[in-house]
Amino acid sequence: MVGGGVLEDGVGQEEHLFMEHPECIASRLFVARLADEDALIIRNAVRVRGGEVEVGTEKVCVDALPFTYARLLGLEEYSEREVRREVNKRLVGMGNRAAPVVVTGKWGCGSFGGTFELKLVIQWIGCSLCGMEGQVLKWNRDWNSERENEVIGMLVEFMREKGNKLTIKQVADALLDCVKETPKNPYIVKDIIKKLQNL
Repeated sequence: MVGGGVLEDGVGQEEHLFMEHPECIASRLFVARLADEDALIIRNAVRVRGGEVEVGTEKVCVDALPFTYARLLGLEEYSEREVRREVNKRLVGMGNRAAPVVVTGKWGCGSFGGTFELKLVIQWIGCSLCGMEGQVLKWNRDWNSERENEVIGMLVEFMREKGNKLTIKQVADALLDCVKETPKNPYIVKDIIKKLQNL
């Protein structure tokens, strides 16, 4: 459901965002559940934080698959089907947006149980397909490891070096190859970079 556990006991990014933009909570009255091809766009929600009020920017809600309960739901995060679904979901949310930049965090990780490296590459592909720049922001205590900073640094350096020589298809193919070759690969970014350096 849109807003996650904002009216219960949720404390993730989505819940914080909805608490800072209380008008977003009203969307729960009209949107029960997003289908795989749906995104919810909320425009000009007012942000209330620390006594300050400001007119908000556009918020796009796209739900990631809940891999915390993967076995119960019959999901496999590193399957081609689920990876394609997540890329398509990002495209639905980013497509036809006027903004040149997408600001995101650890989408689909945390309480959803997704793997940070895999979700990072999925968001990179989504931004690239939509011709947008992606900015990954730290979200309070949820940004917990040197490994995550190392992965982002590795990806940024690789993009400086080779980014403009690659096609989006090459990146997507490298991702799908890595998913097939090594299921549940926690170091998928390094393997994707290795594949792309050989092109």
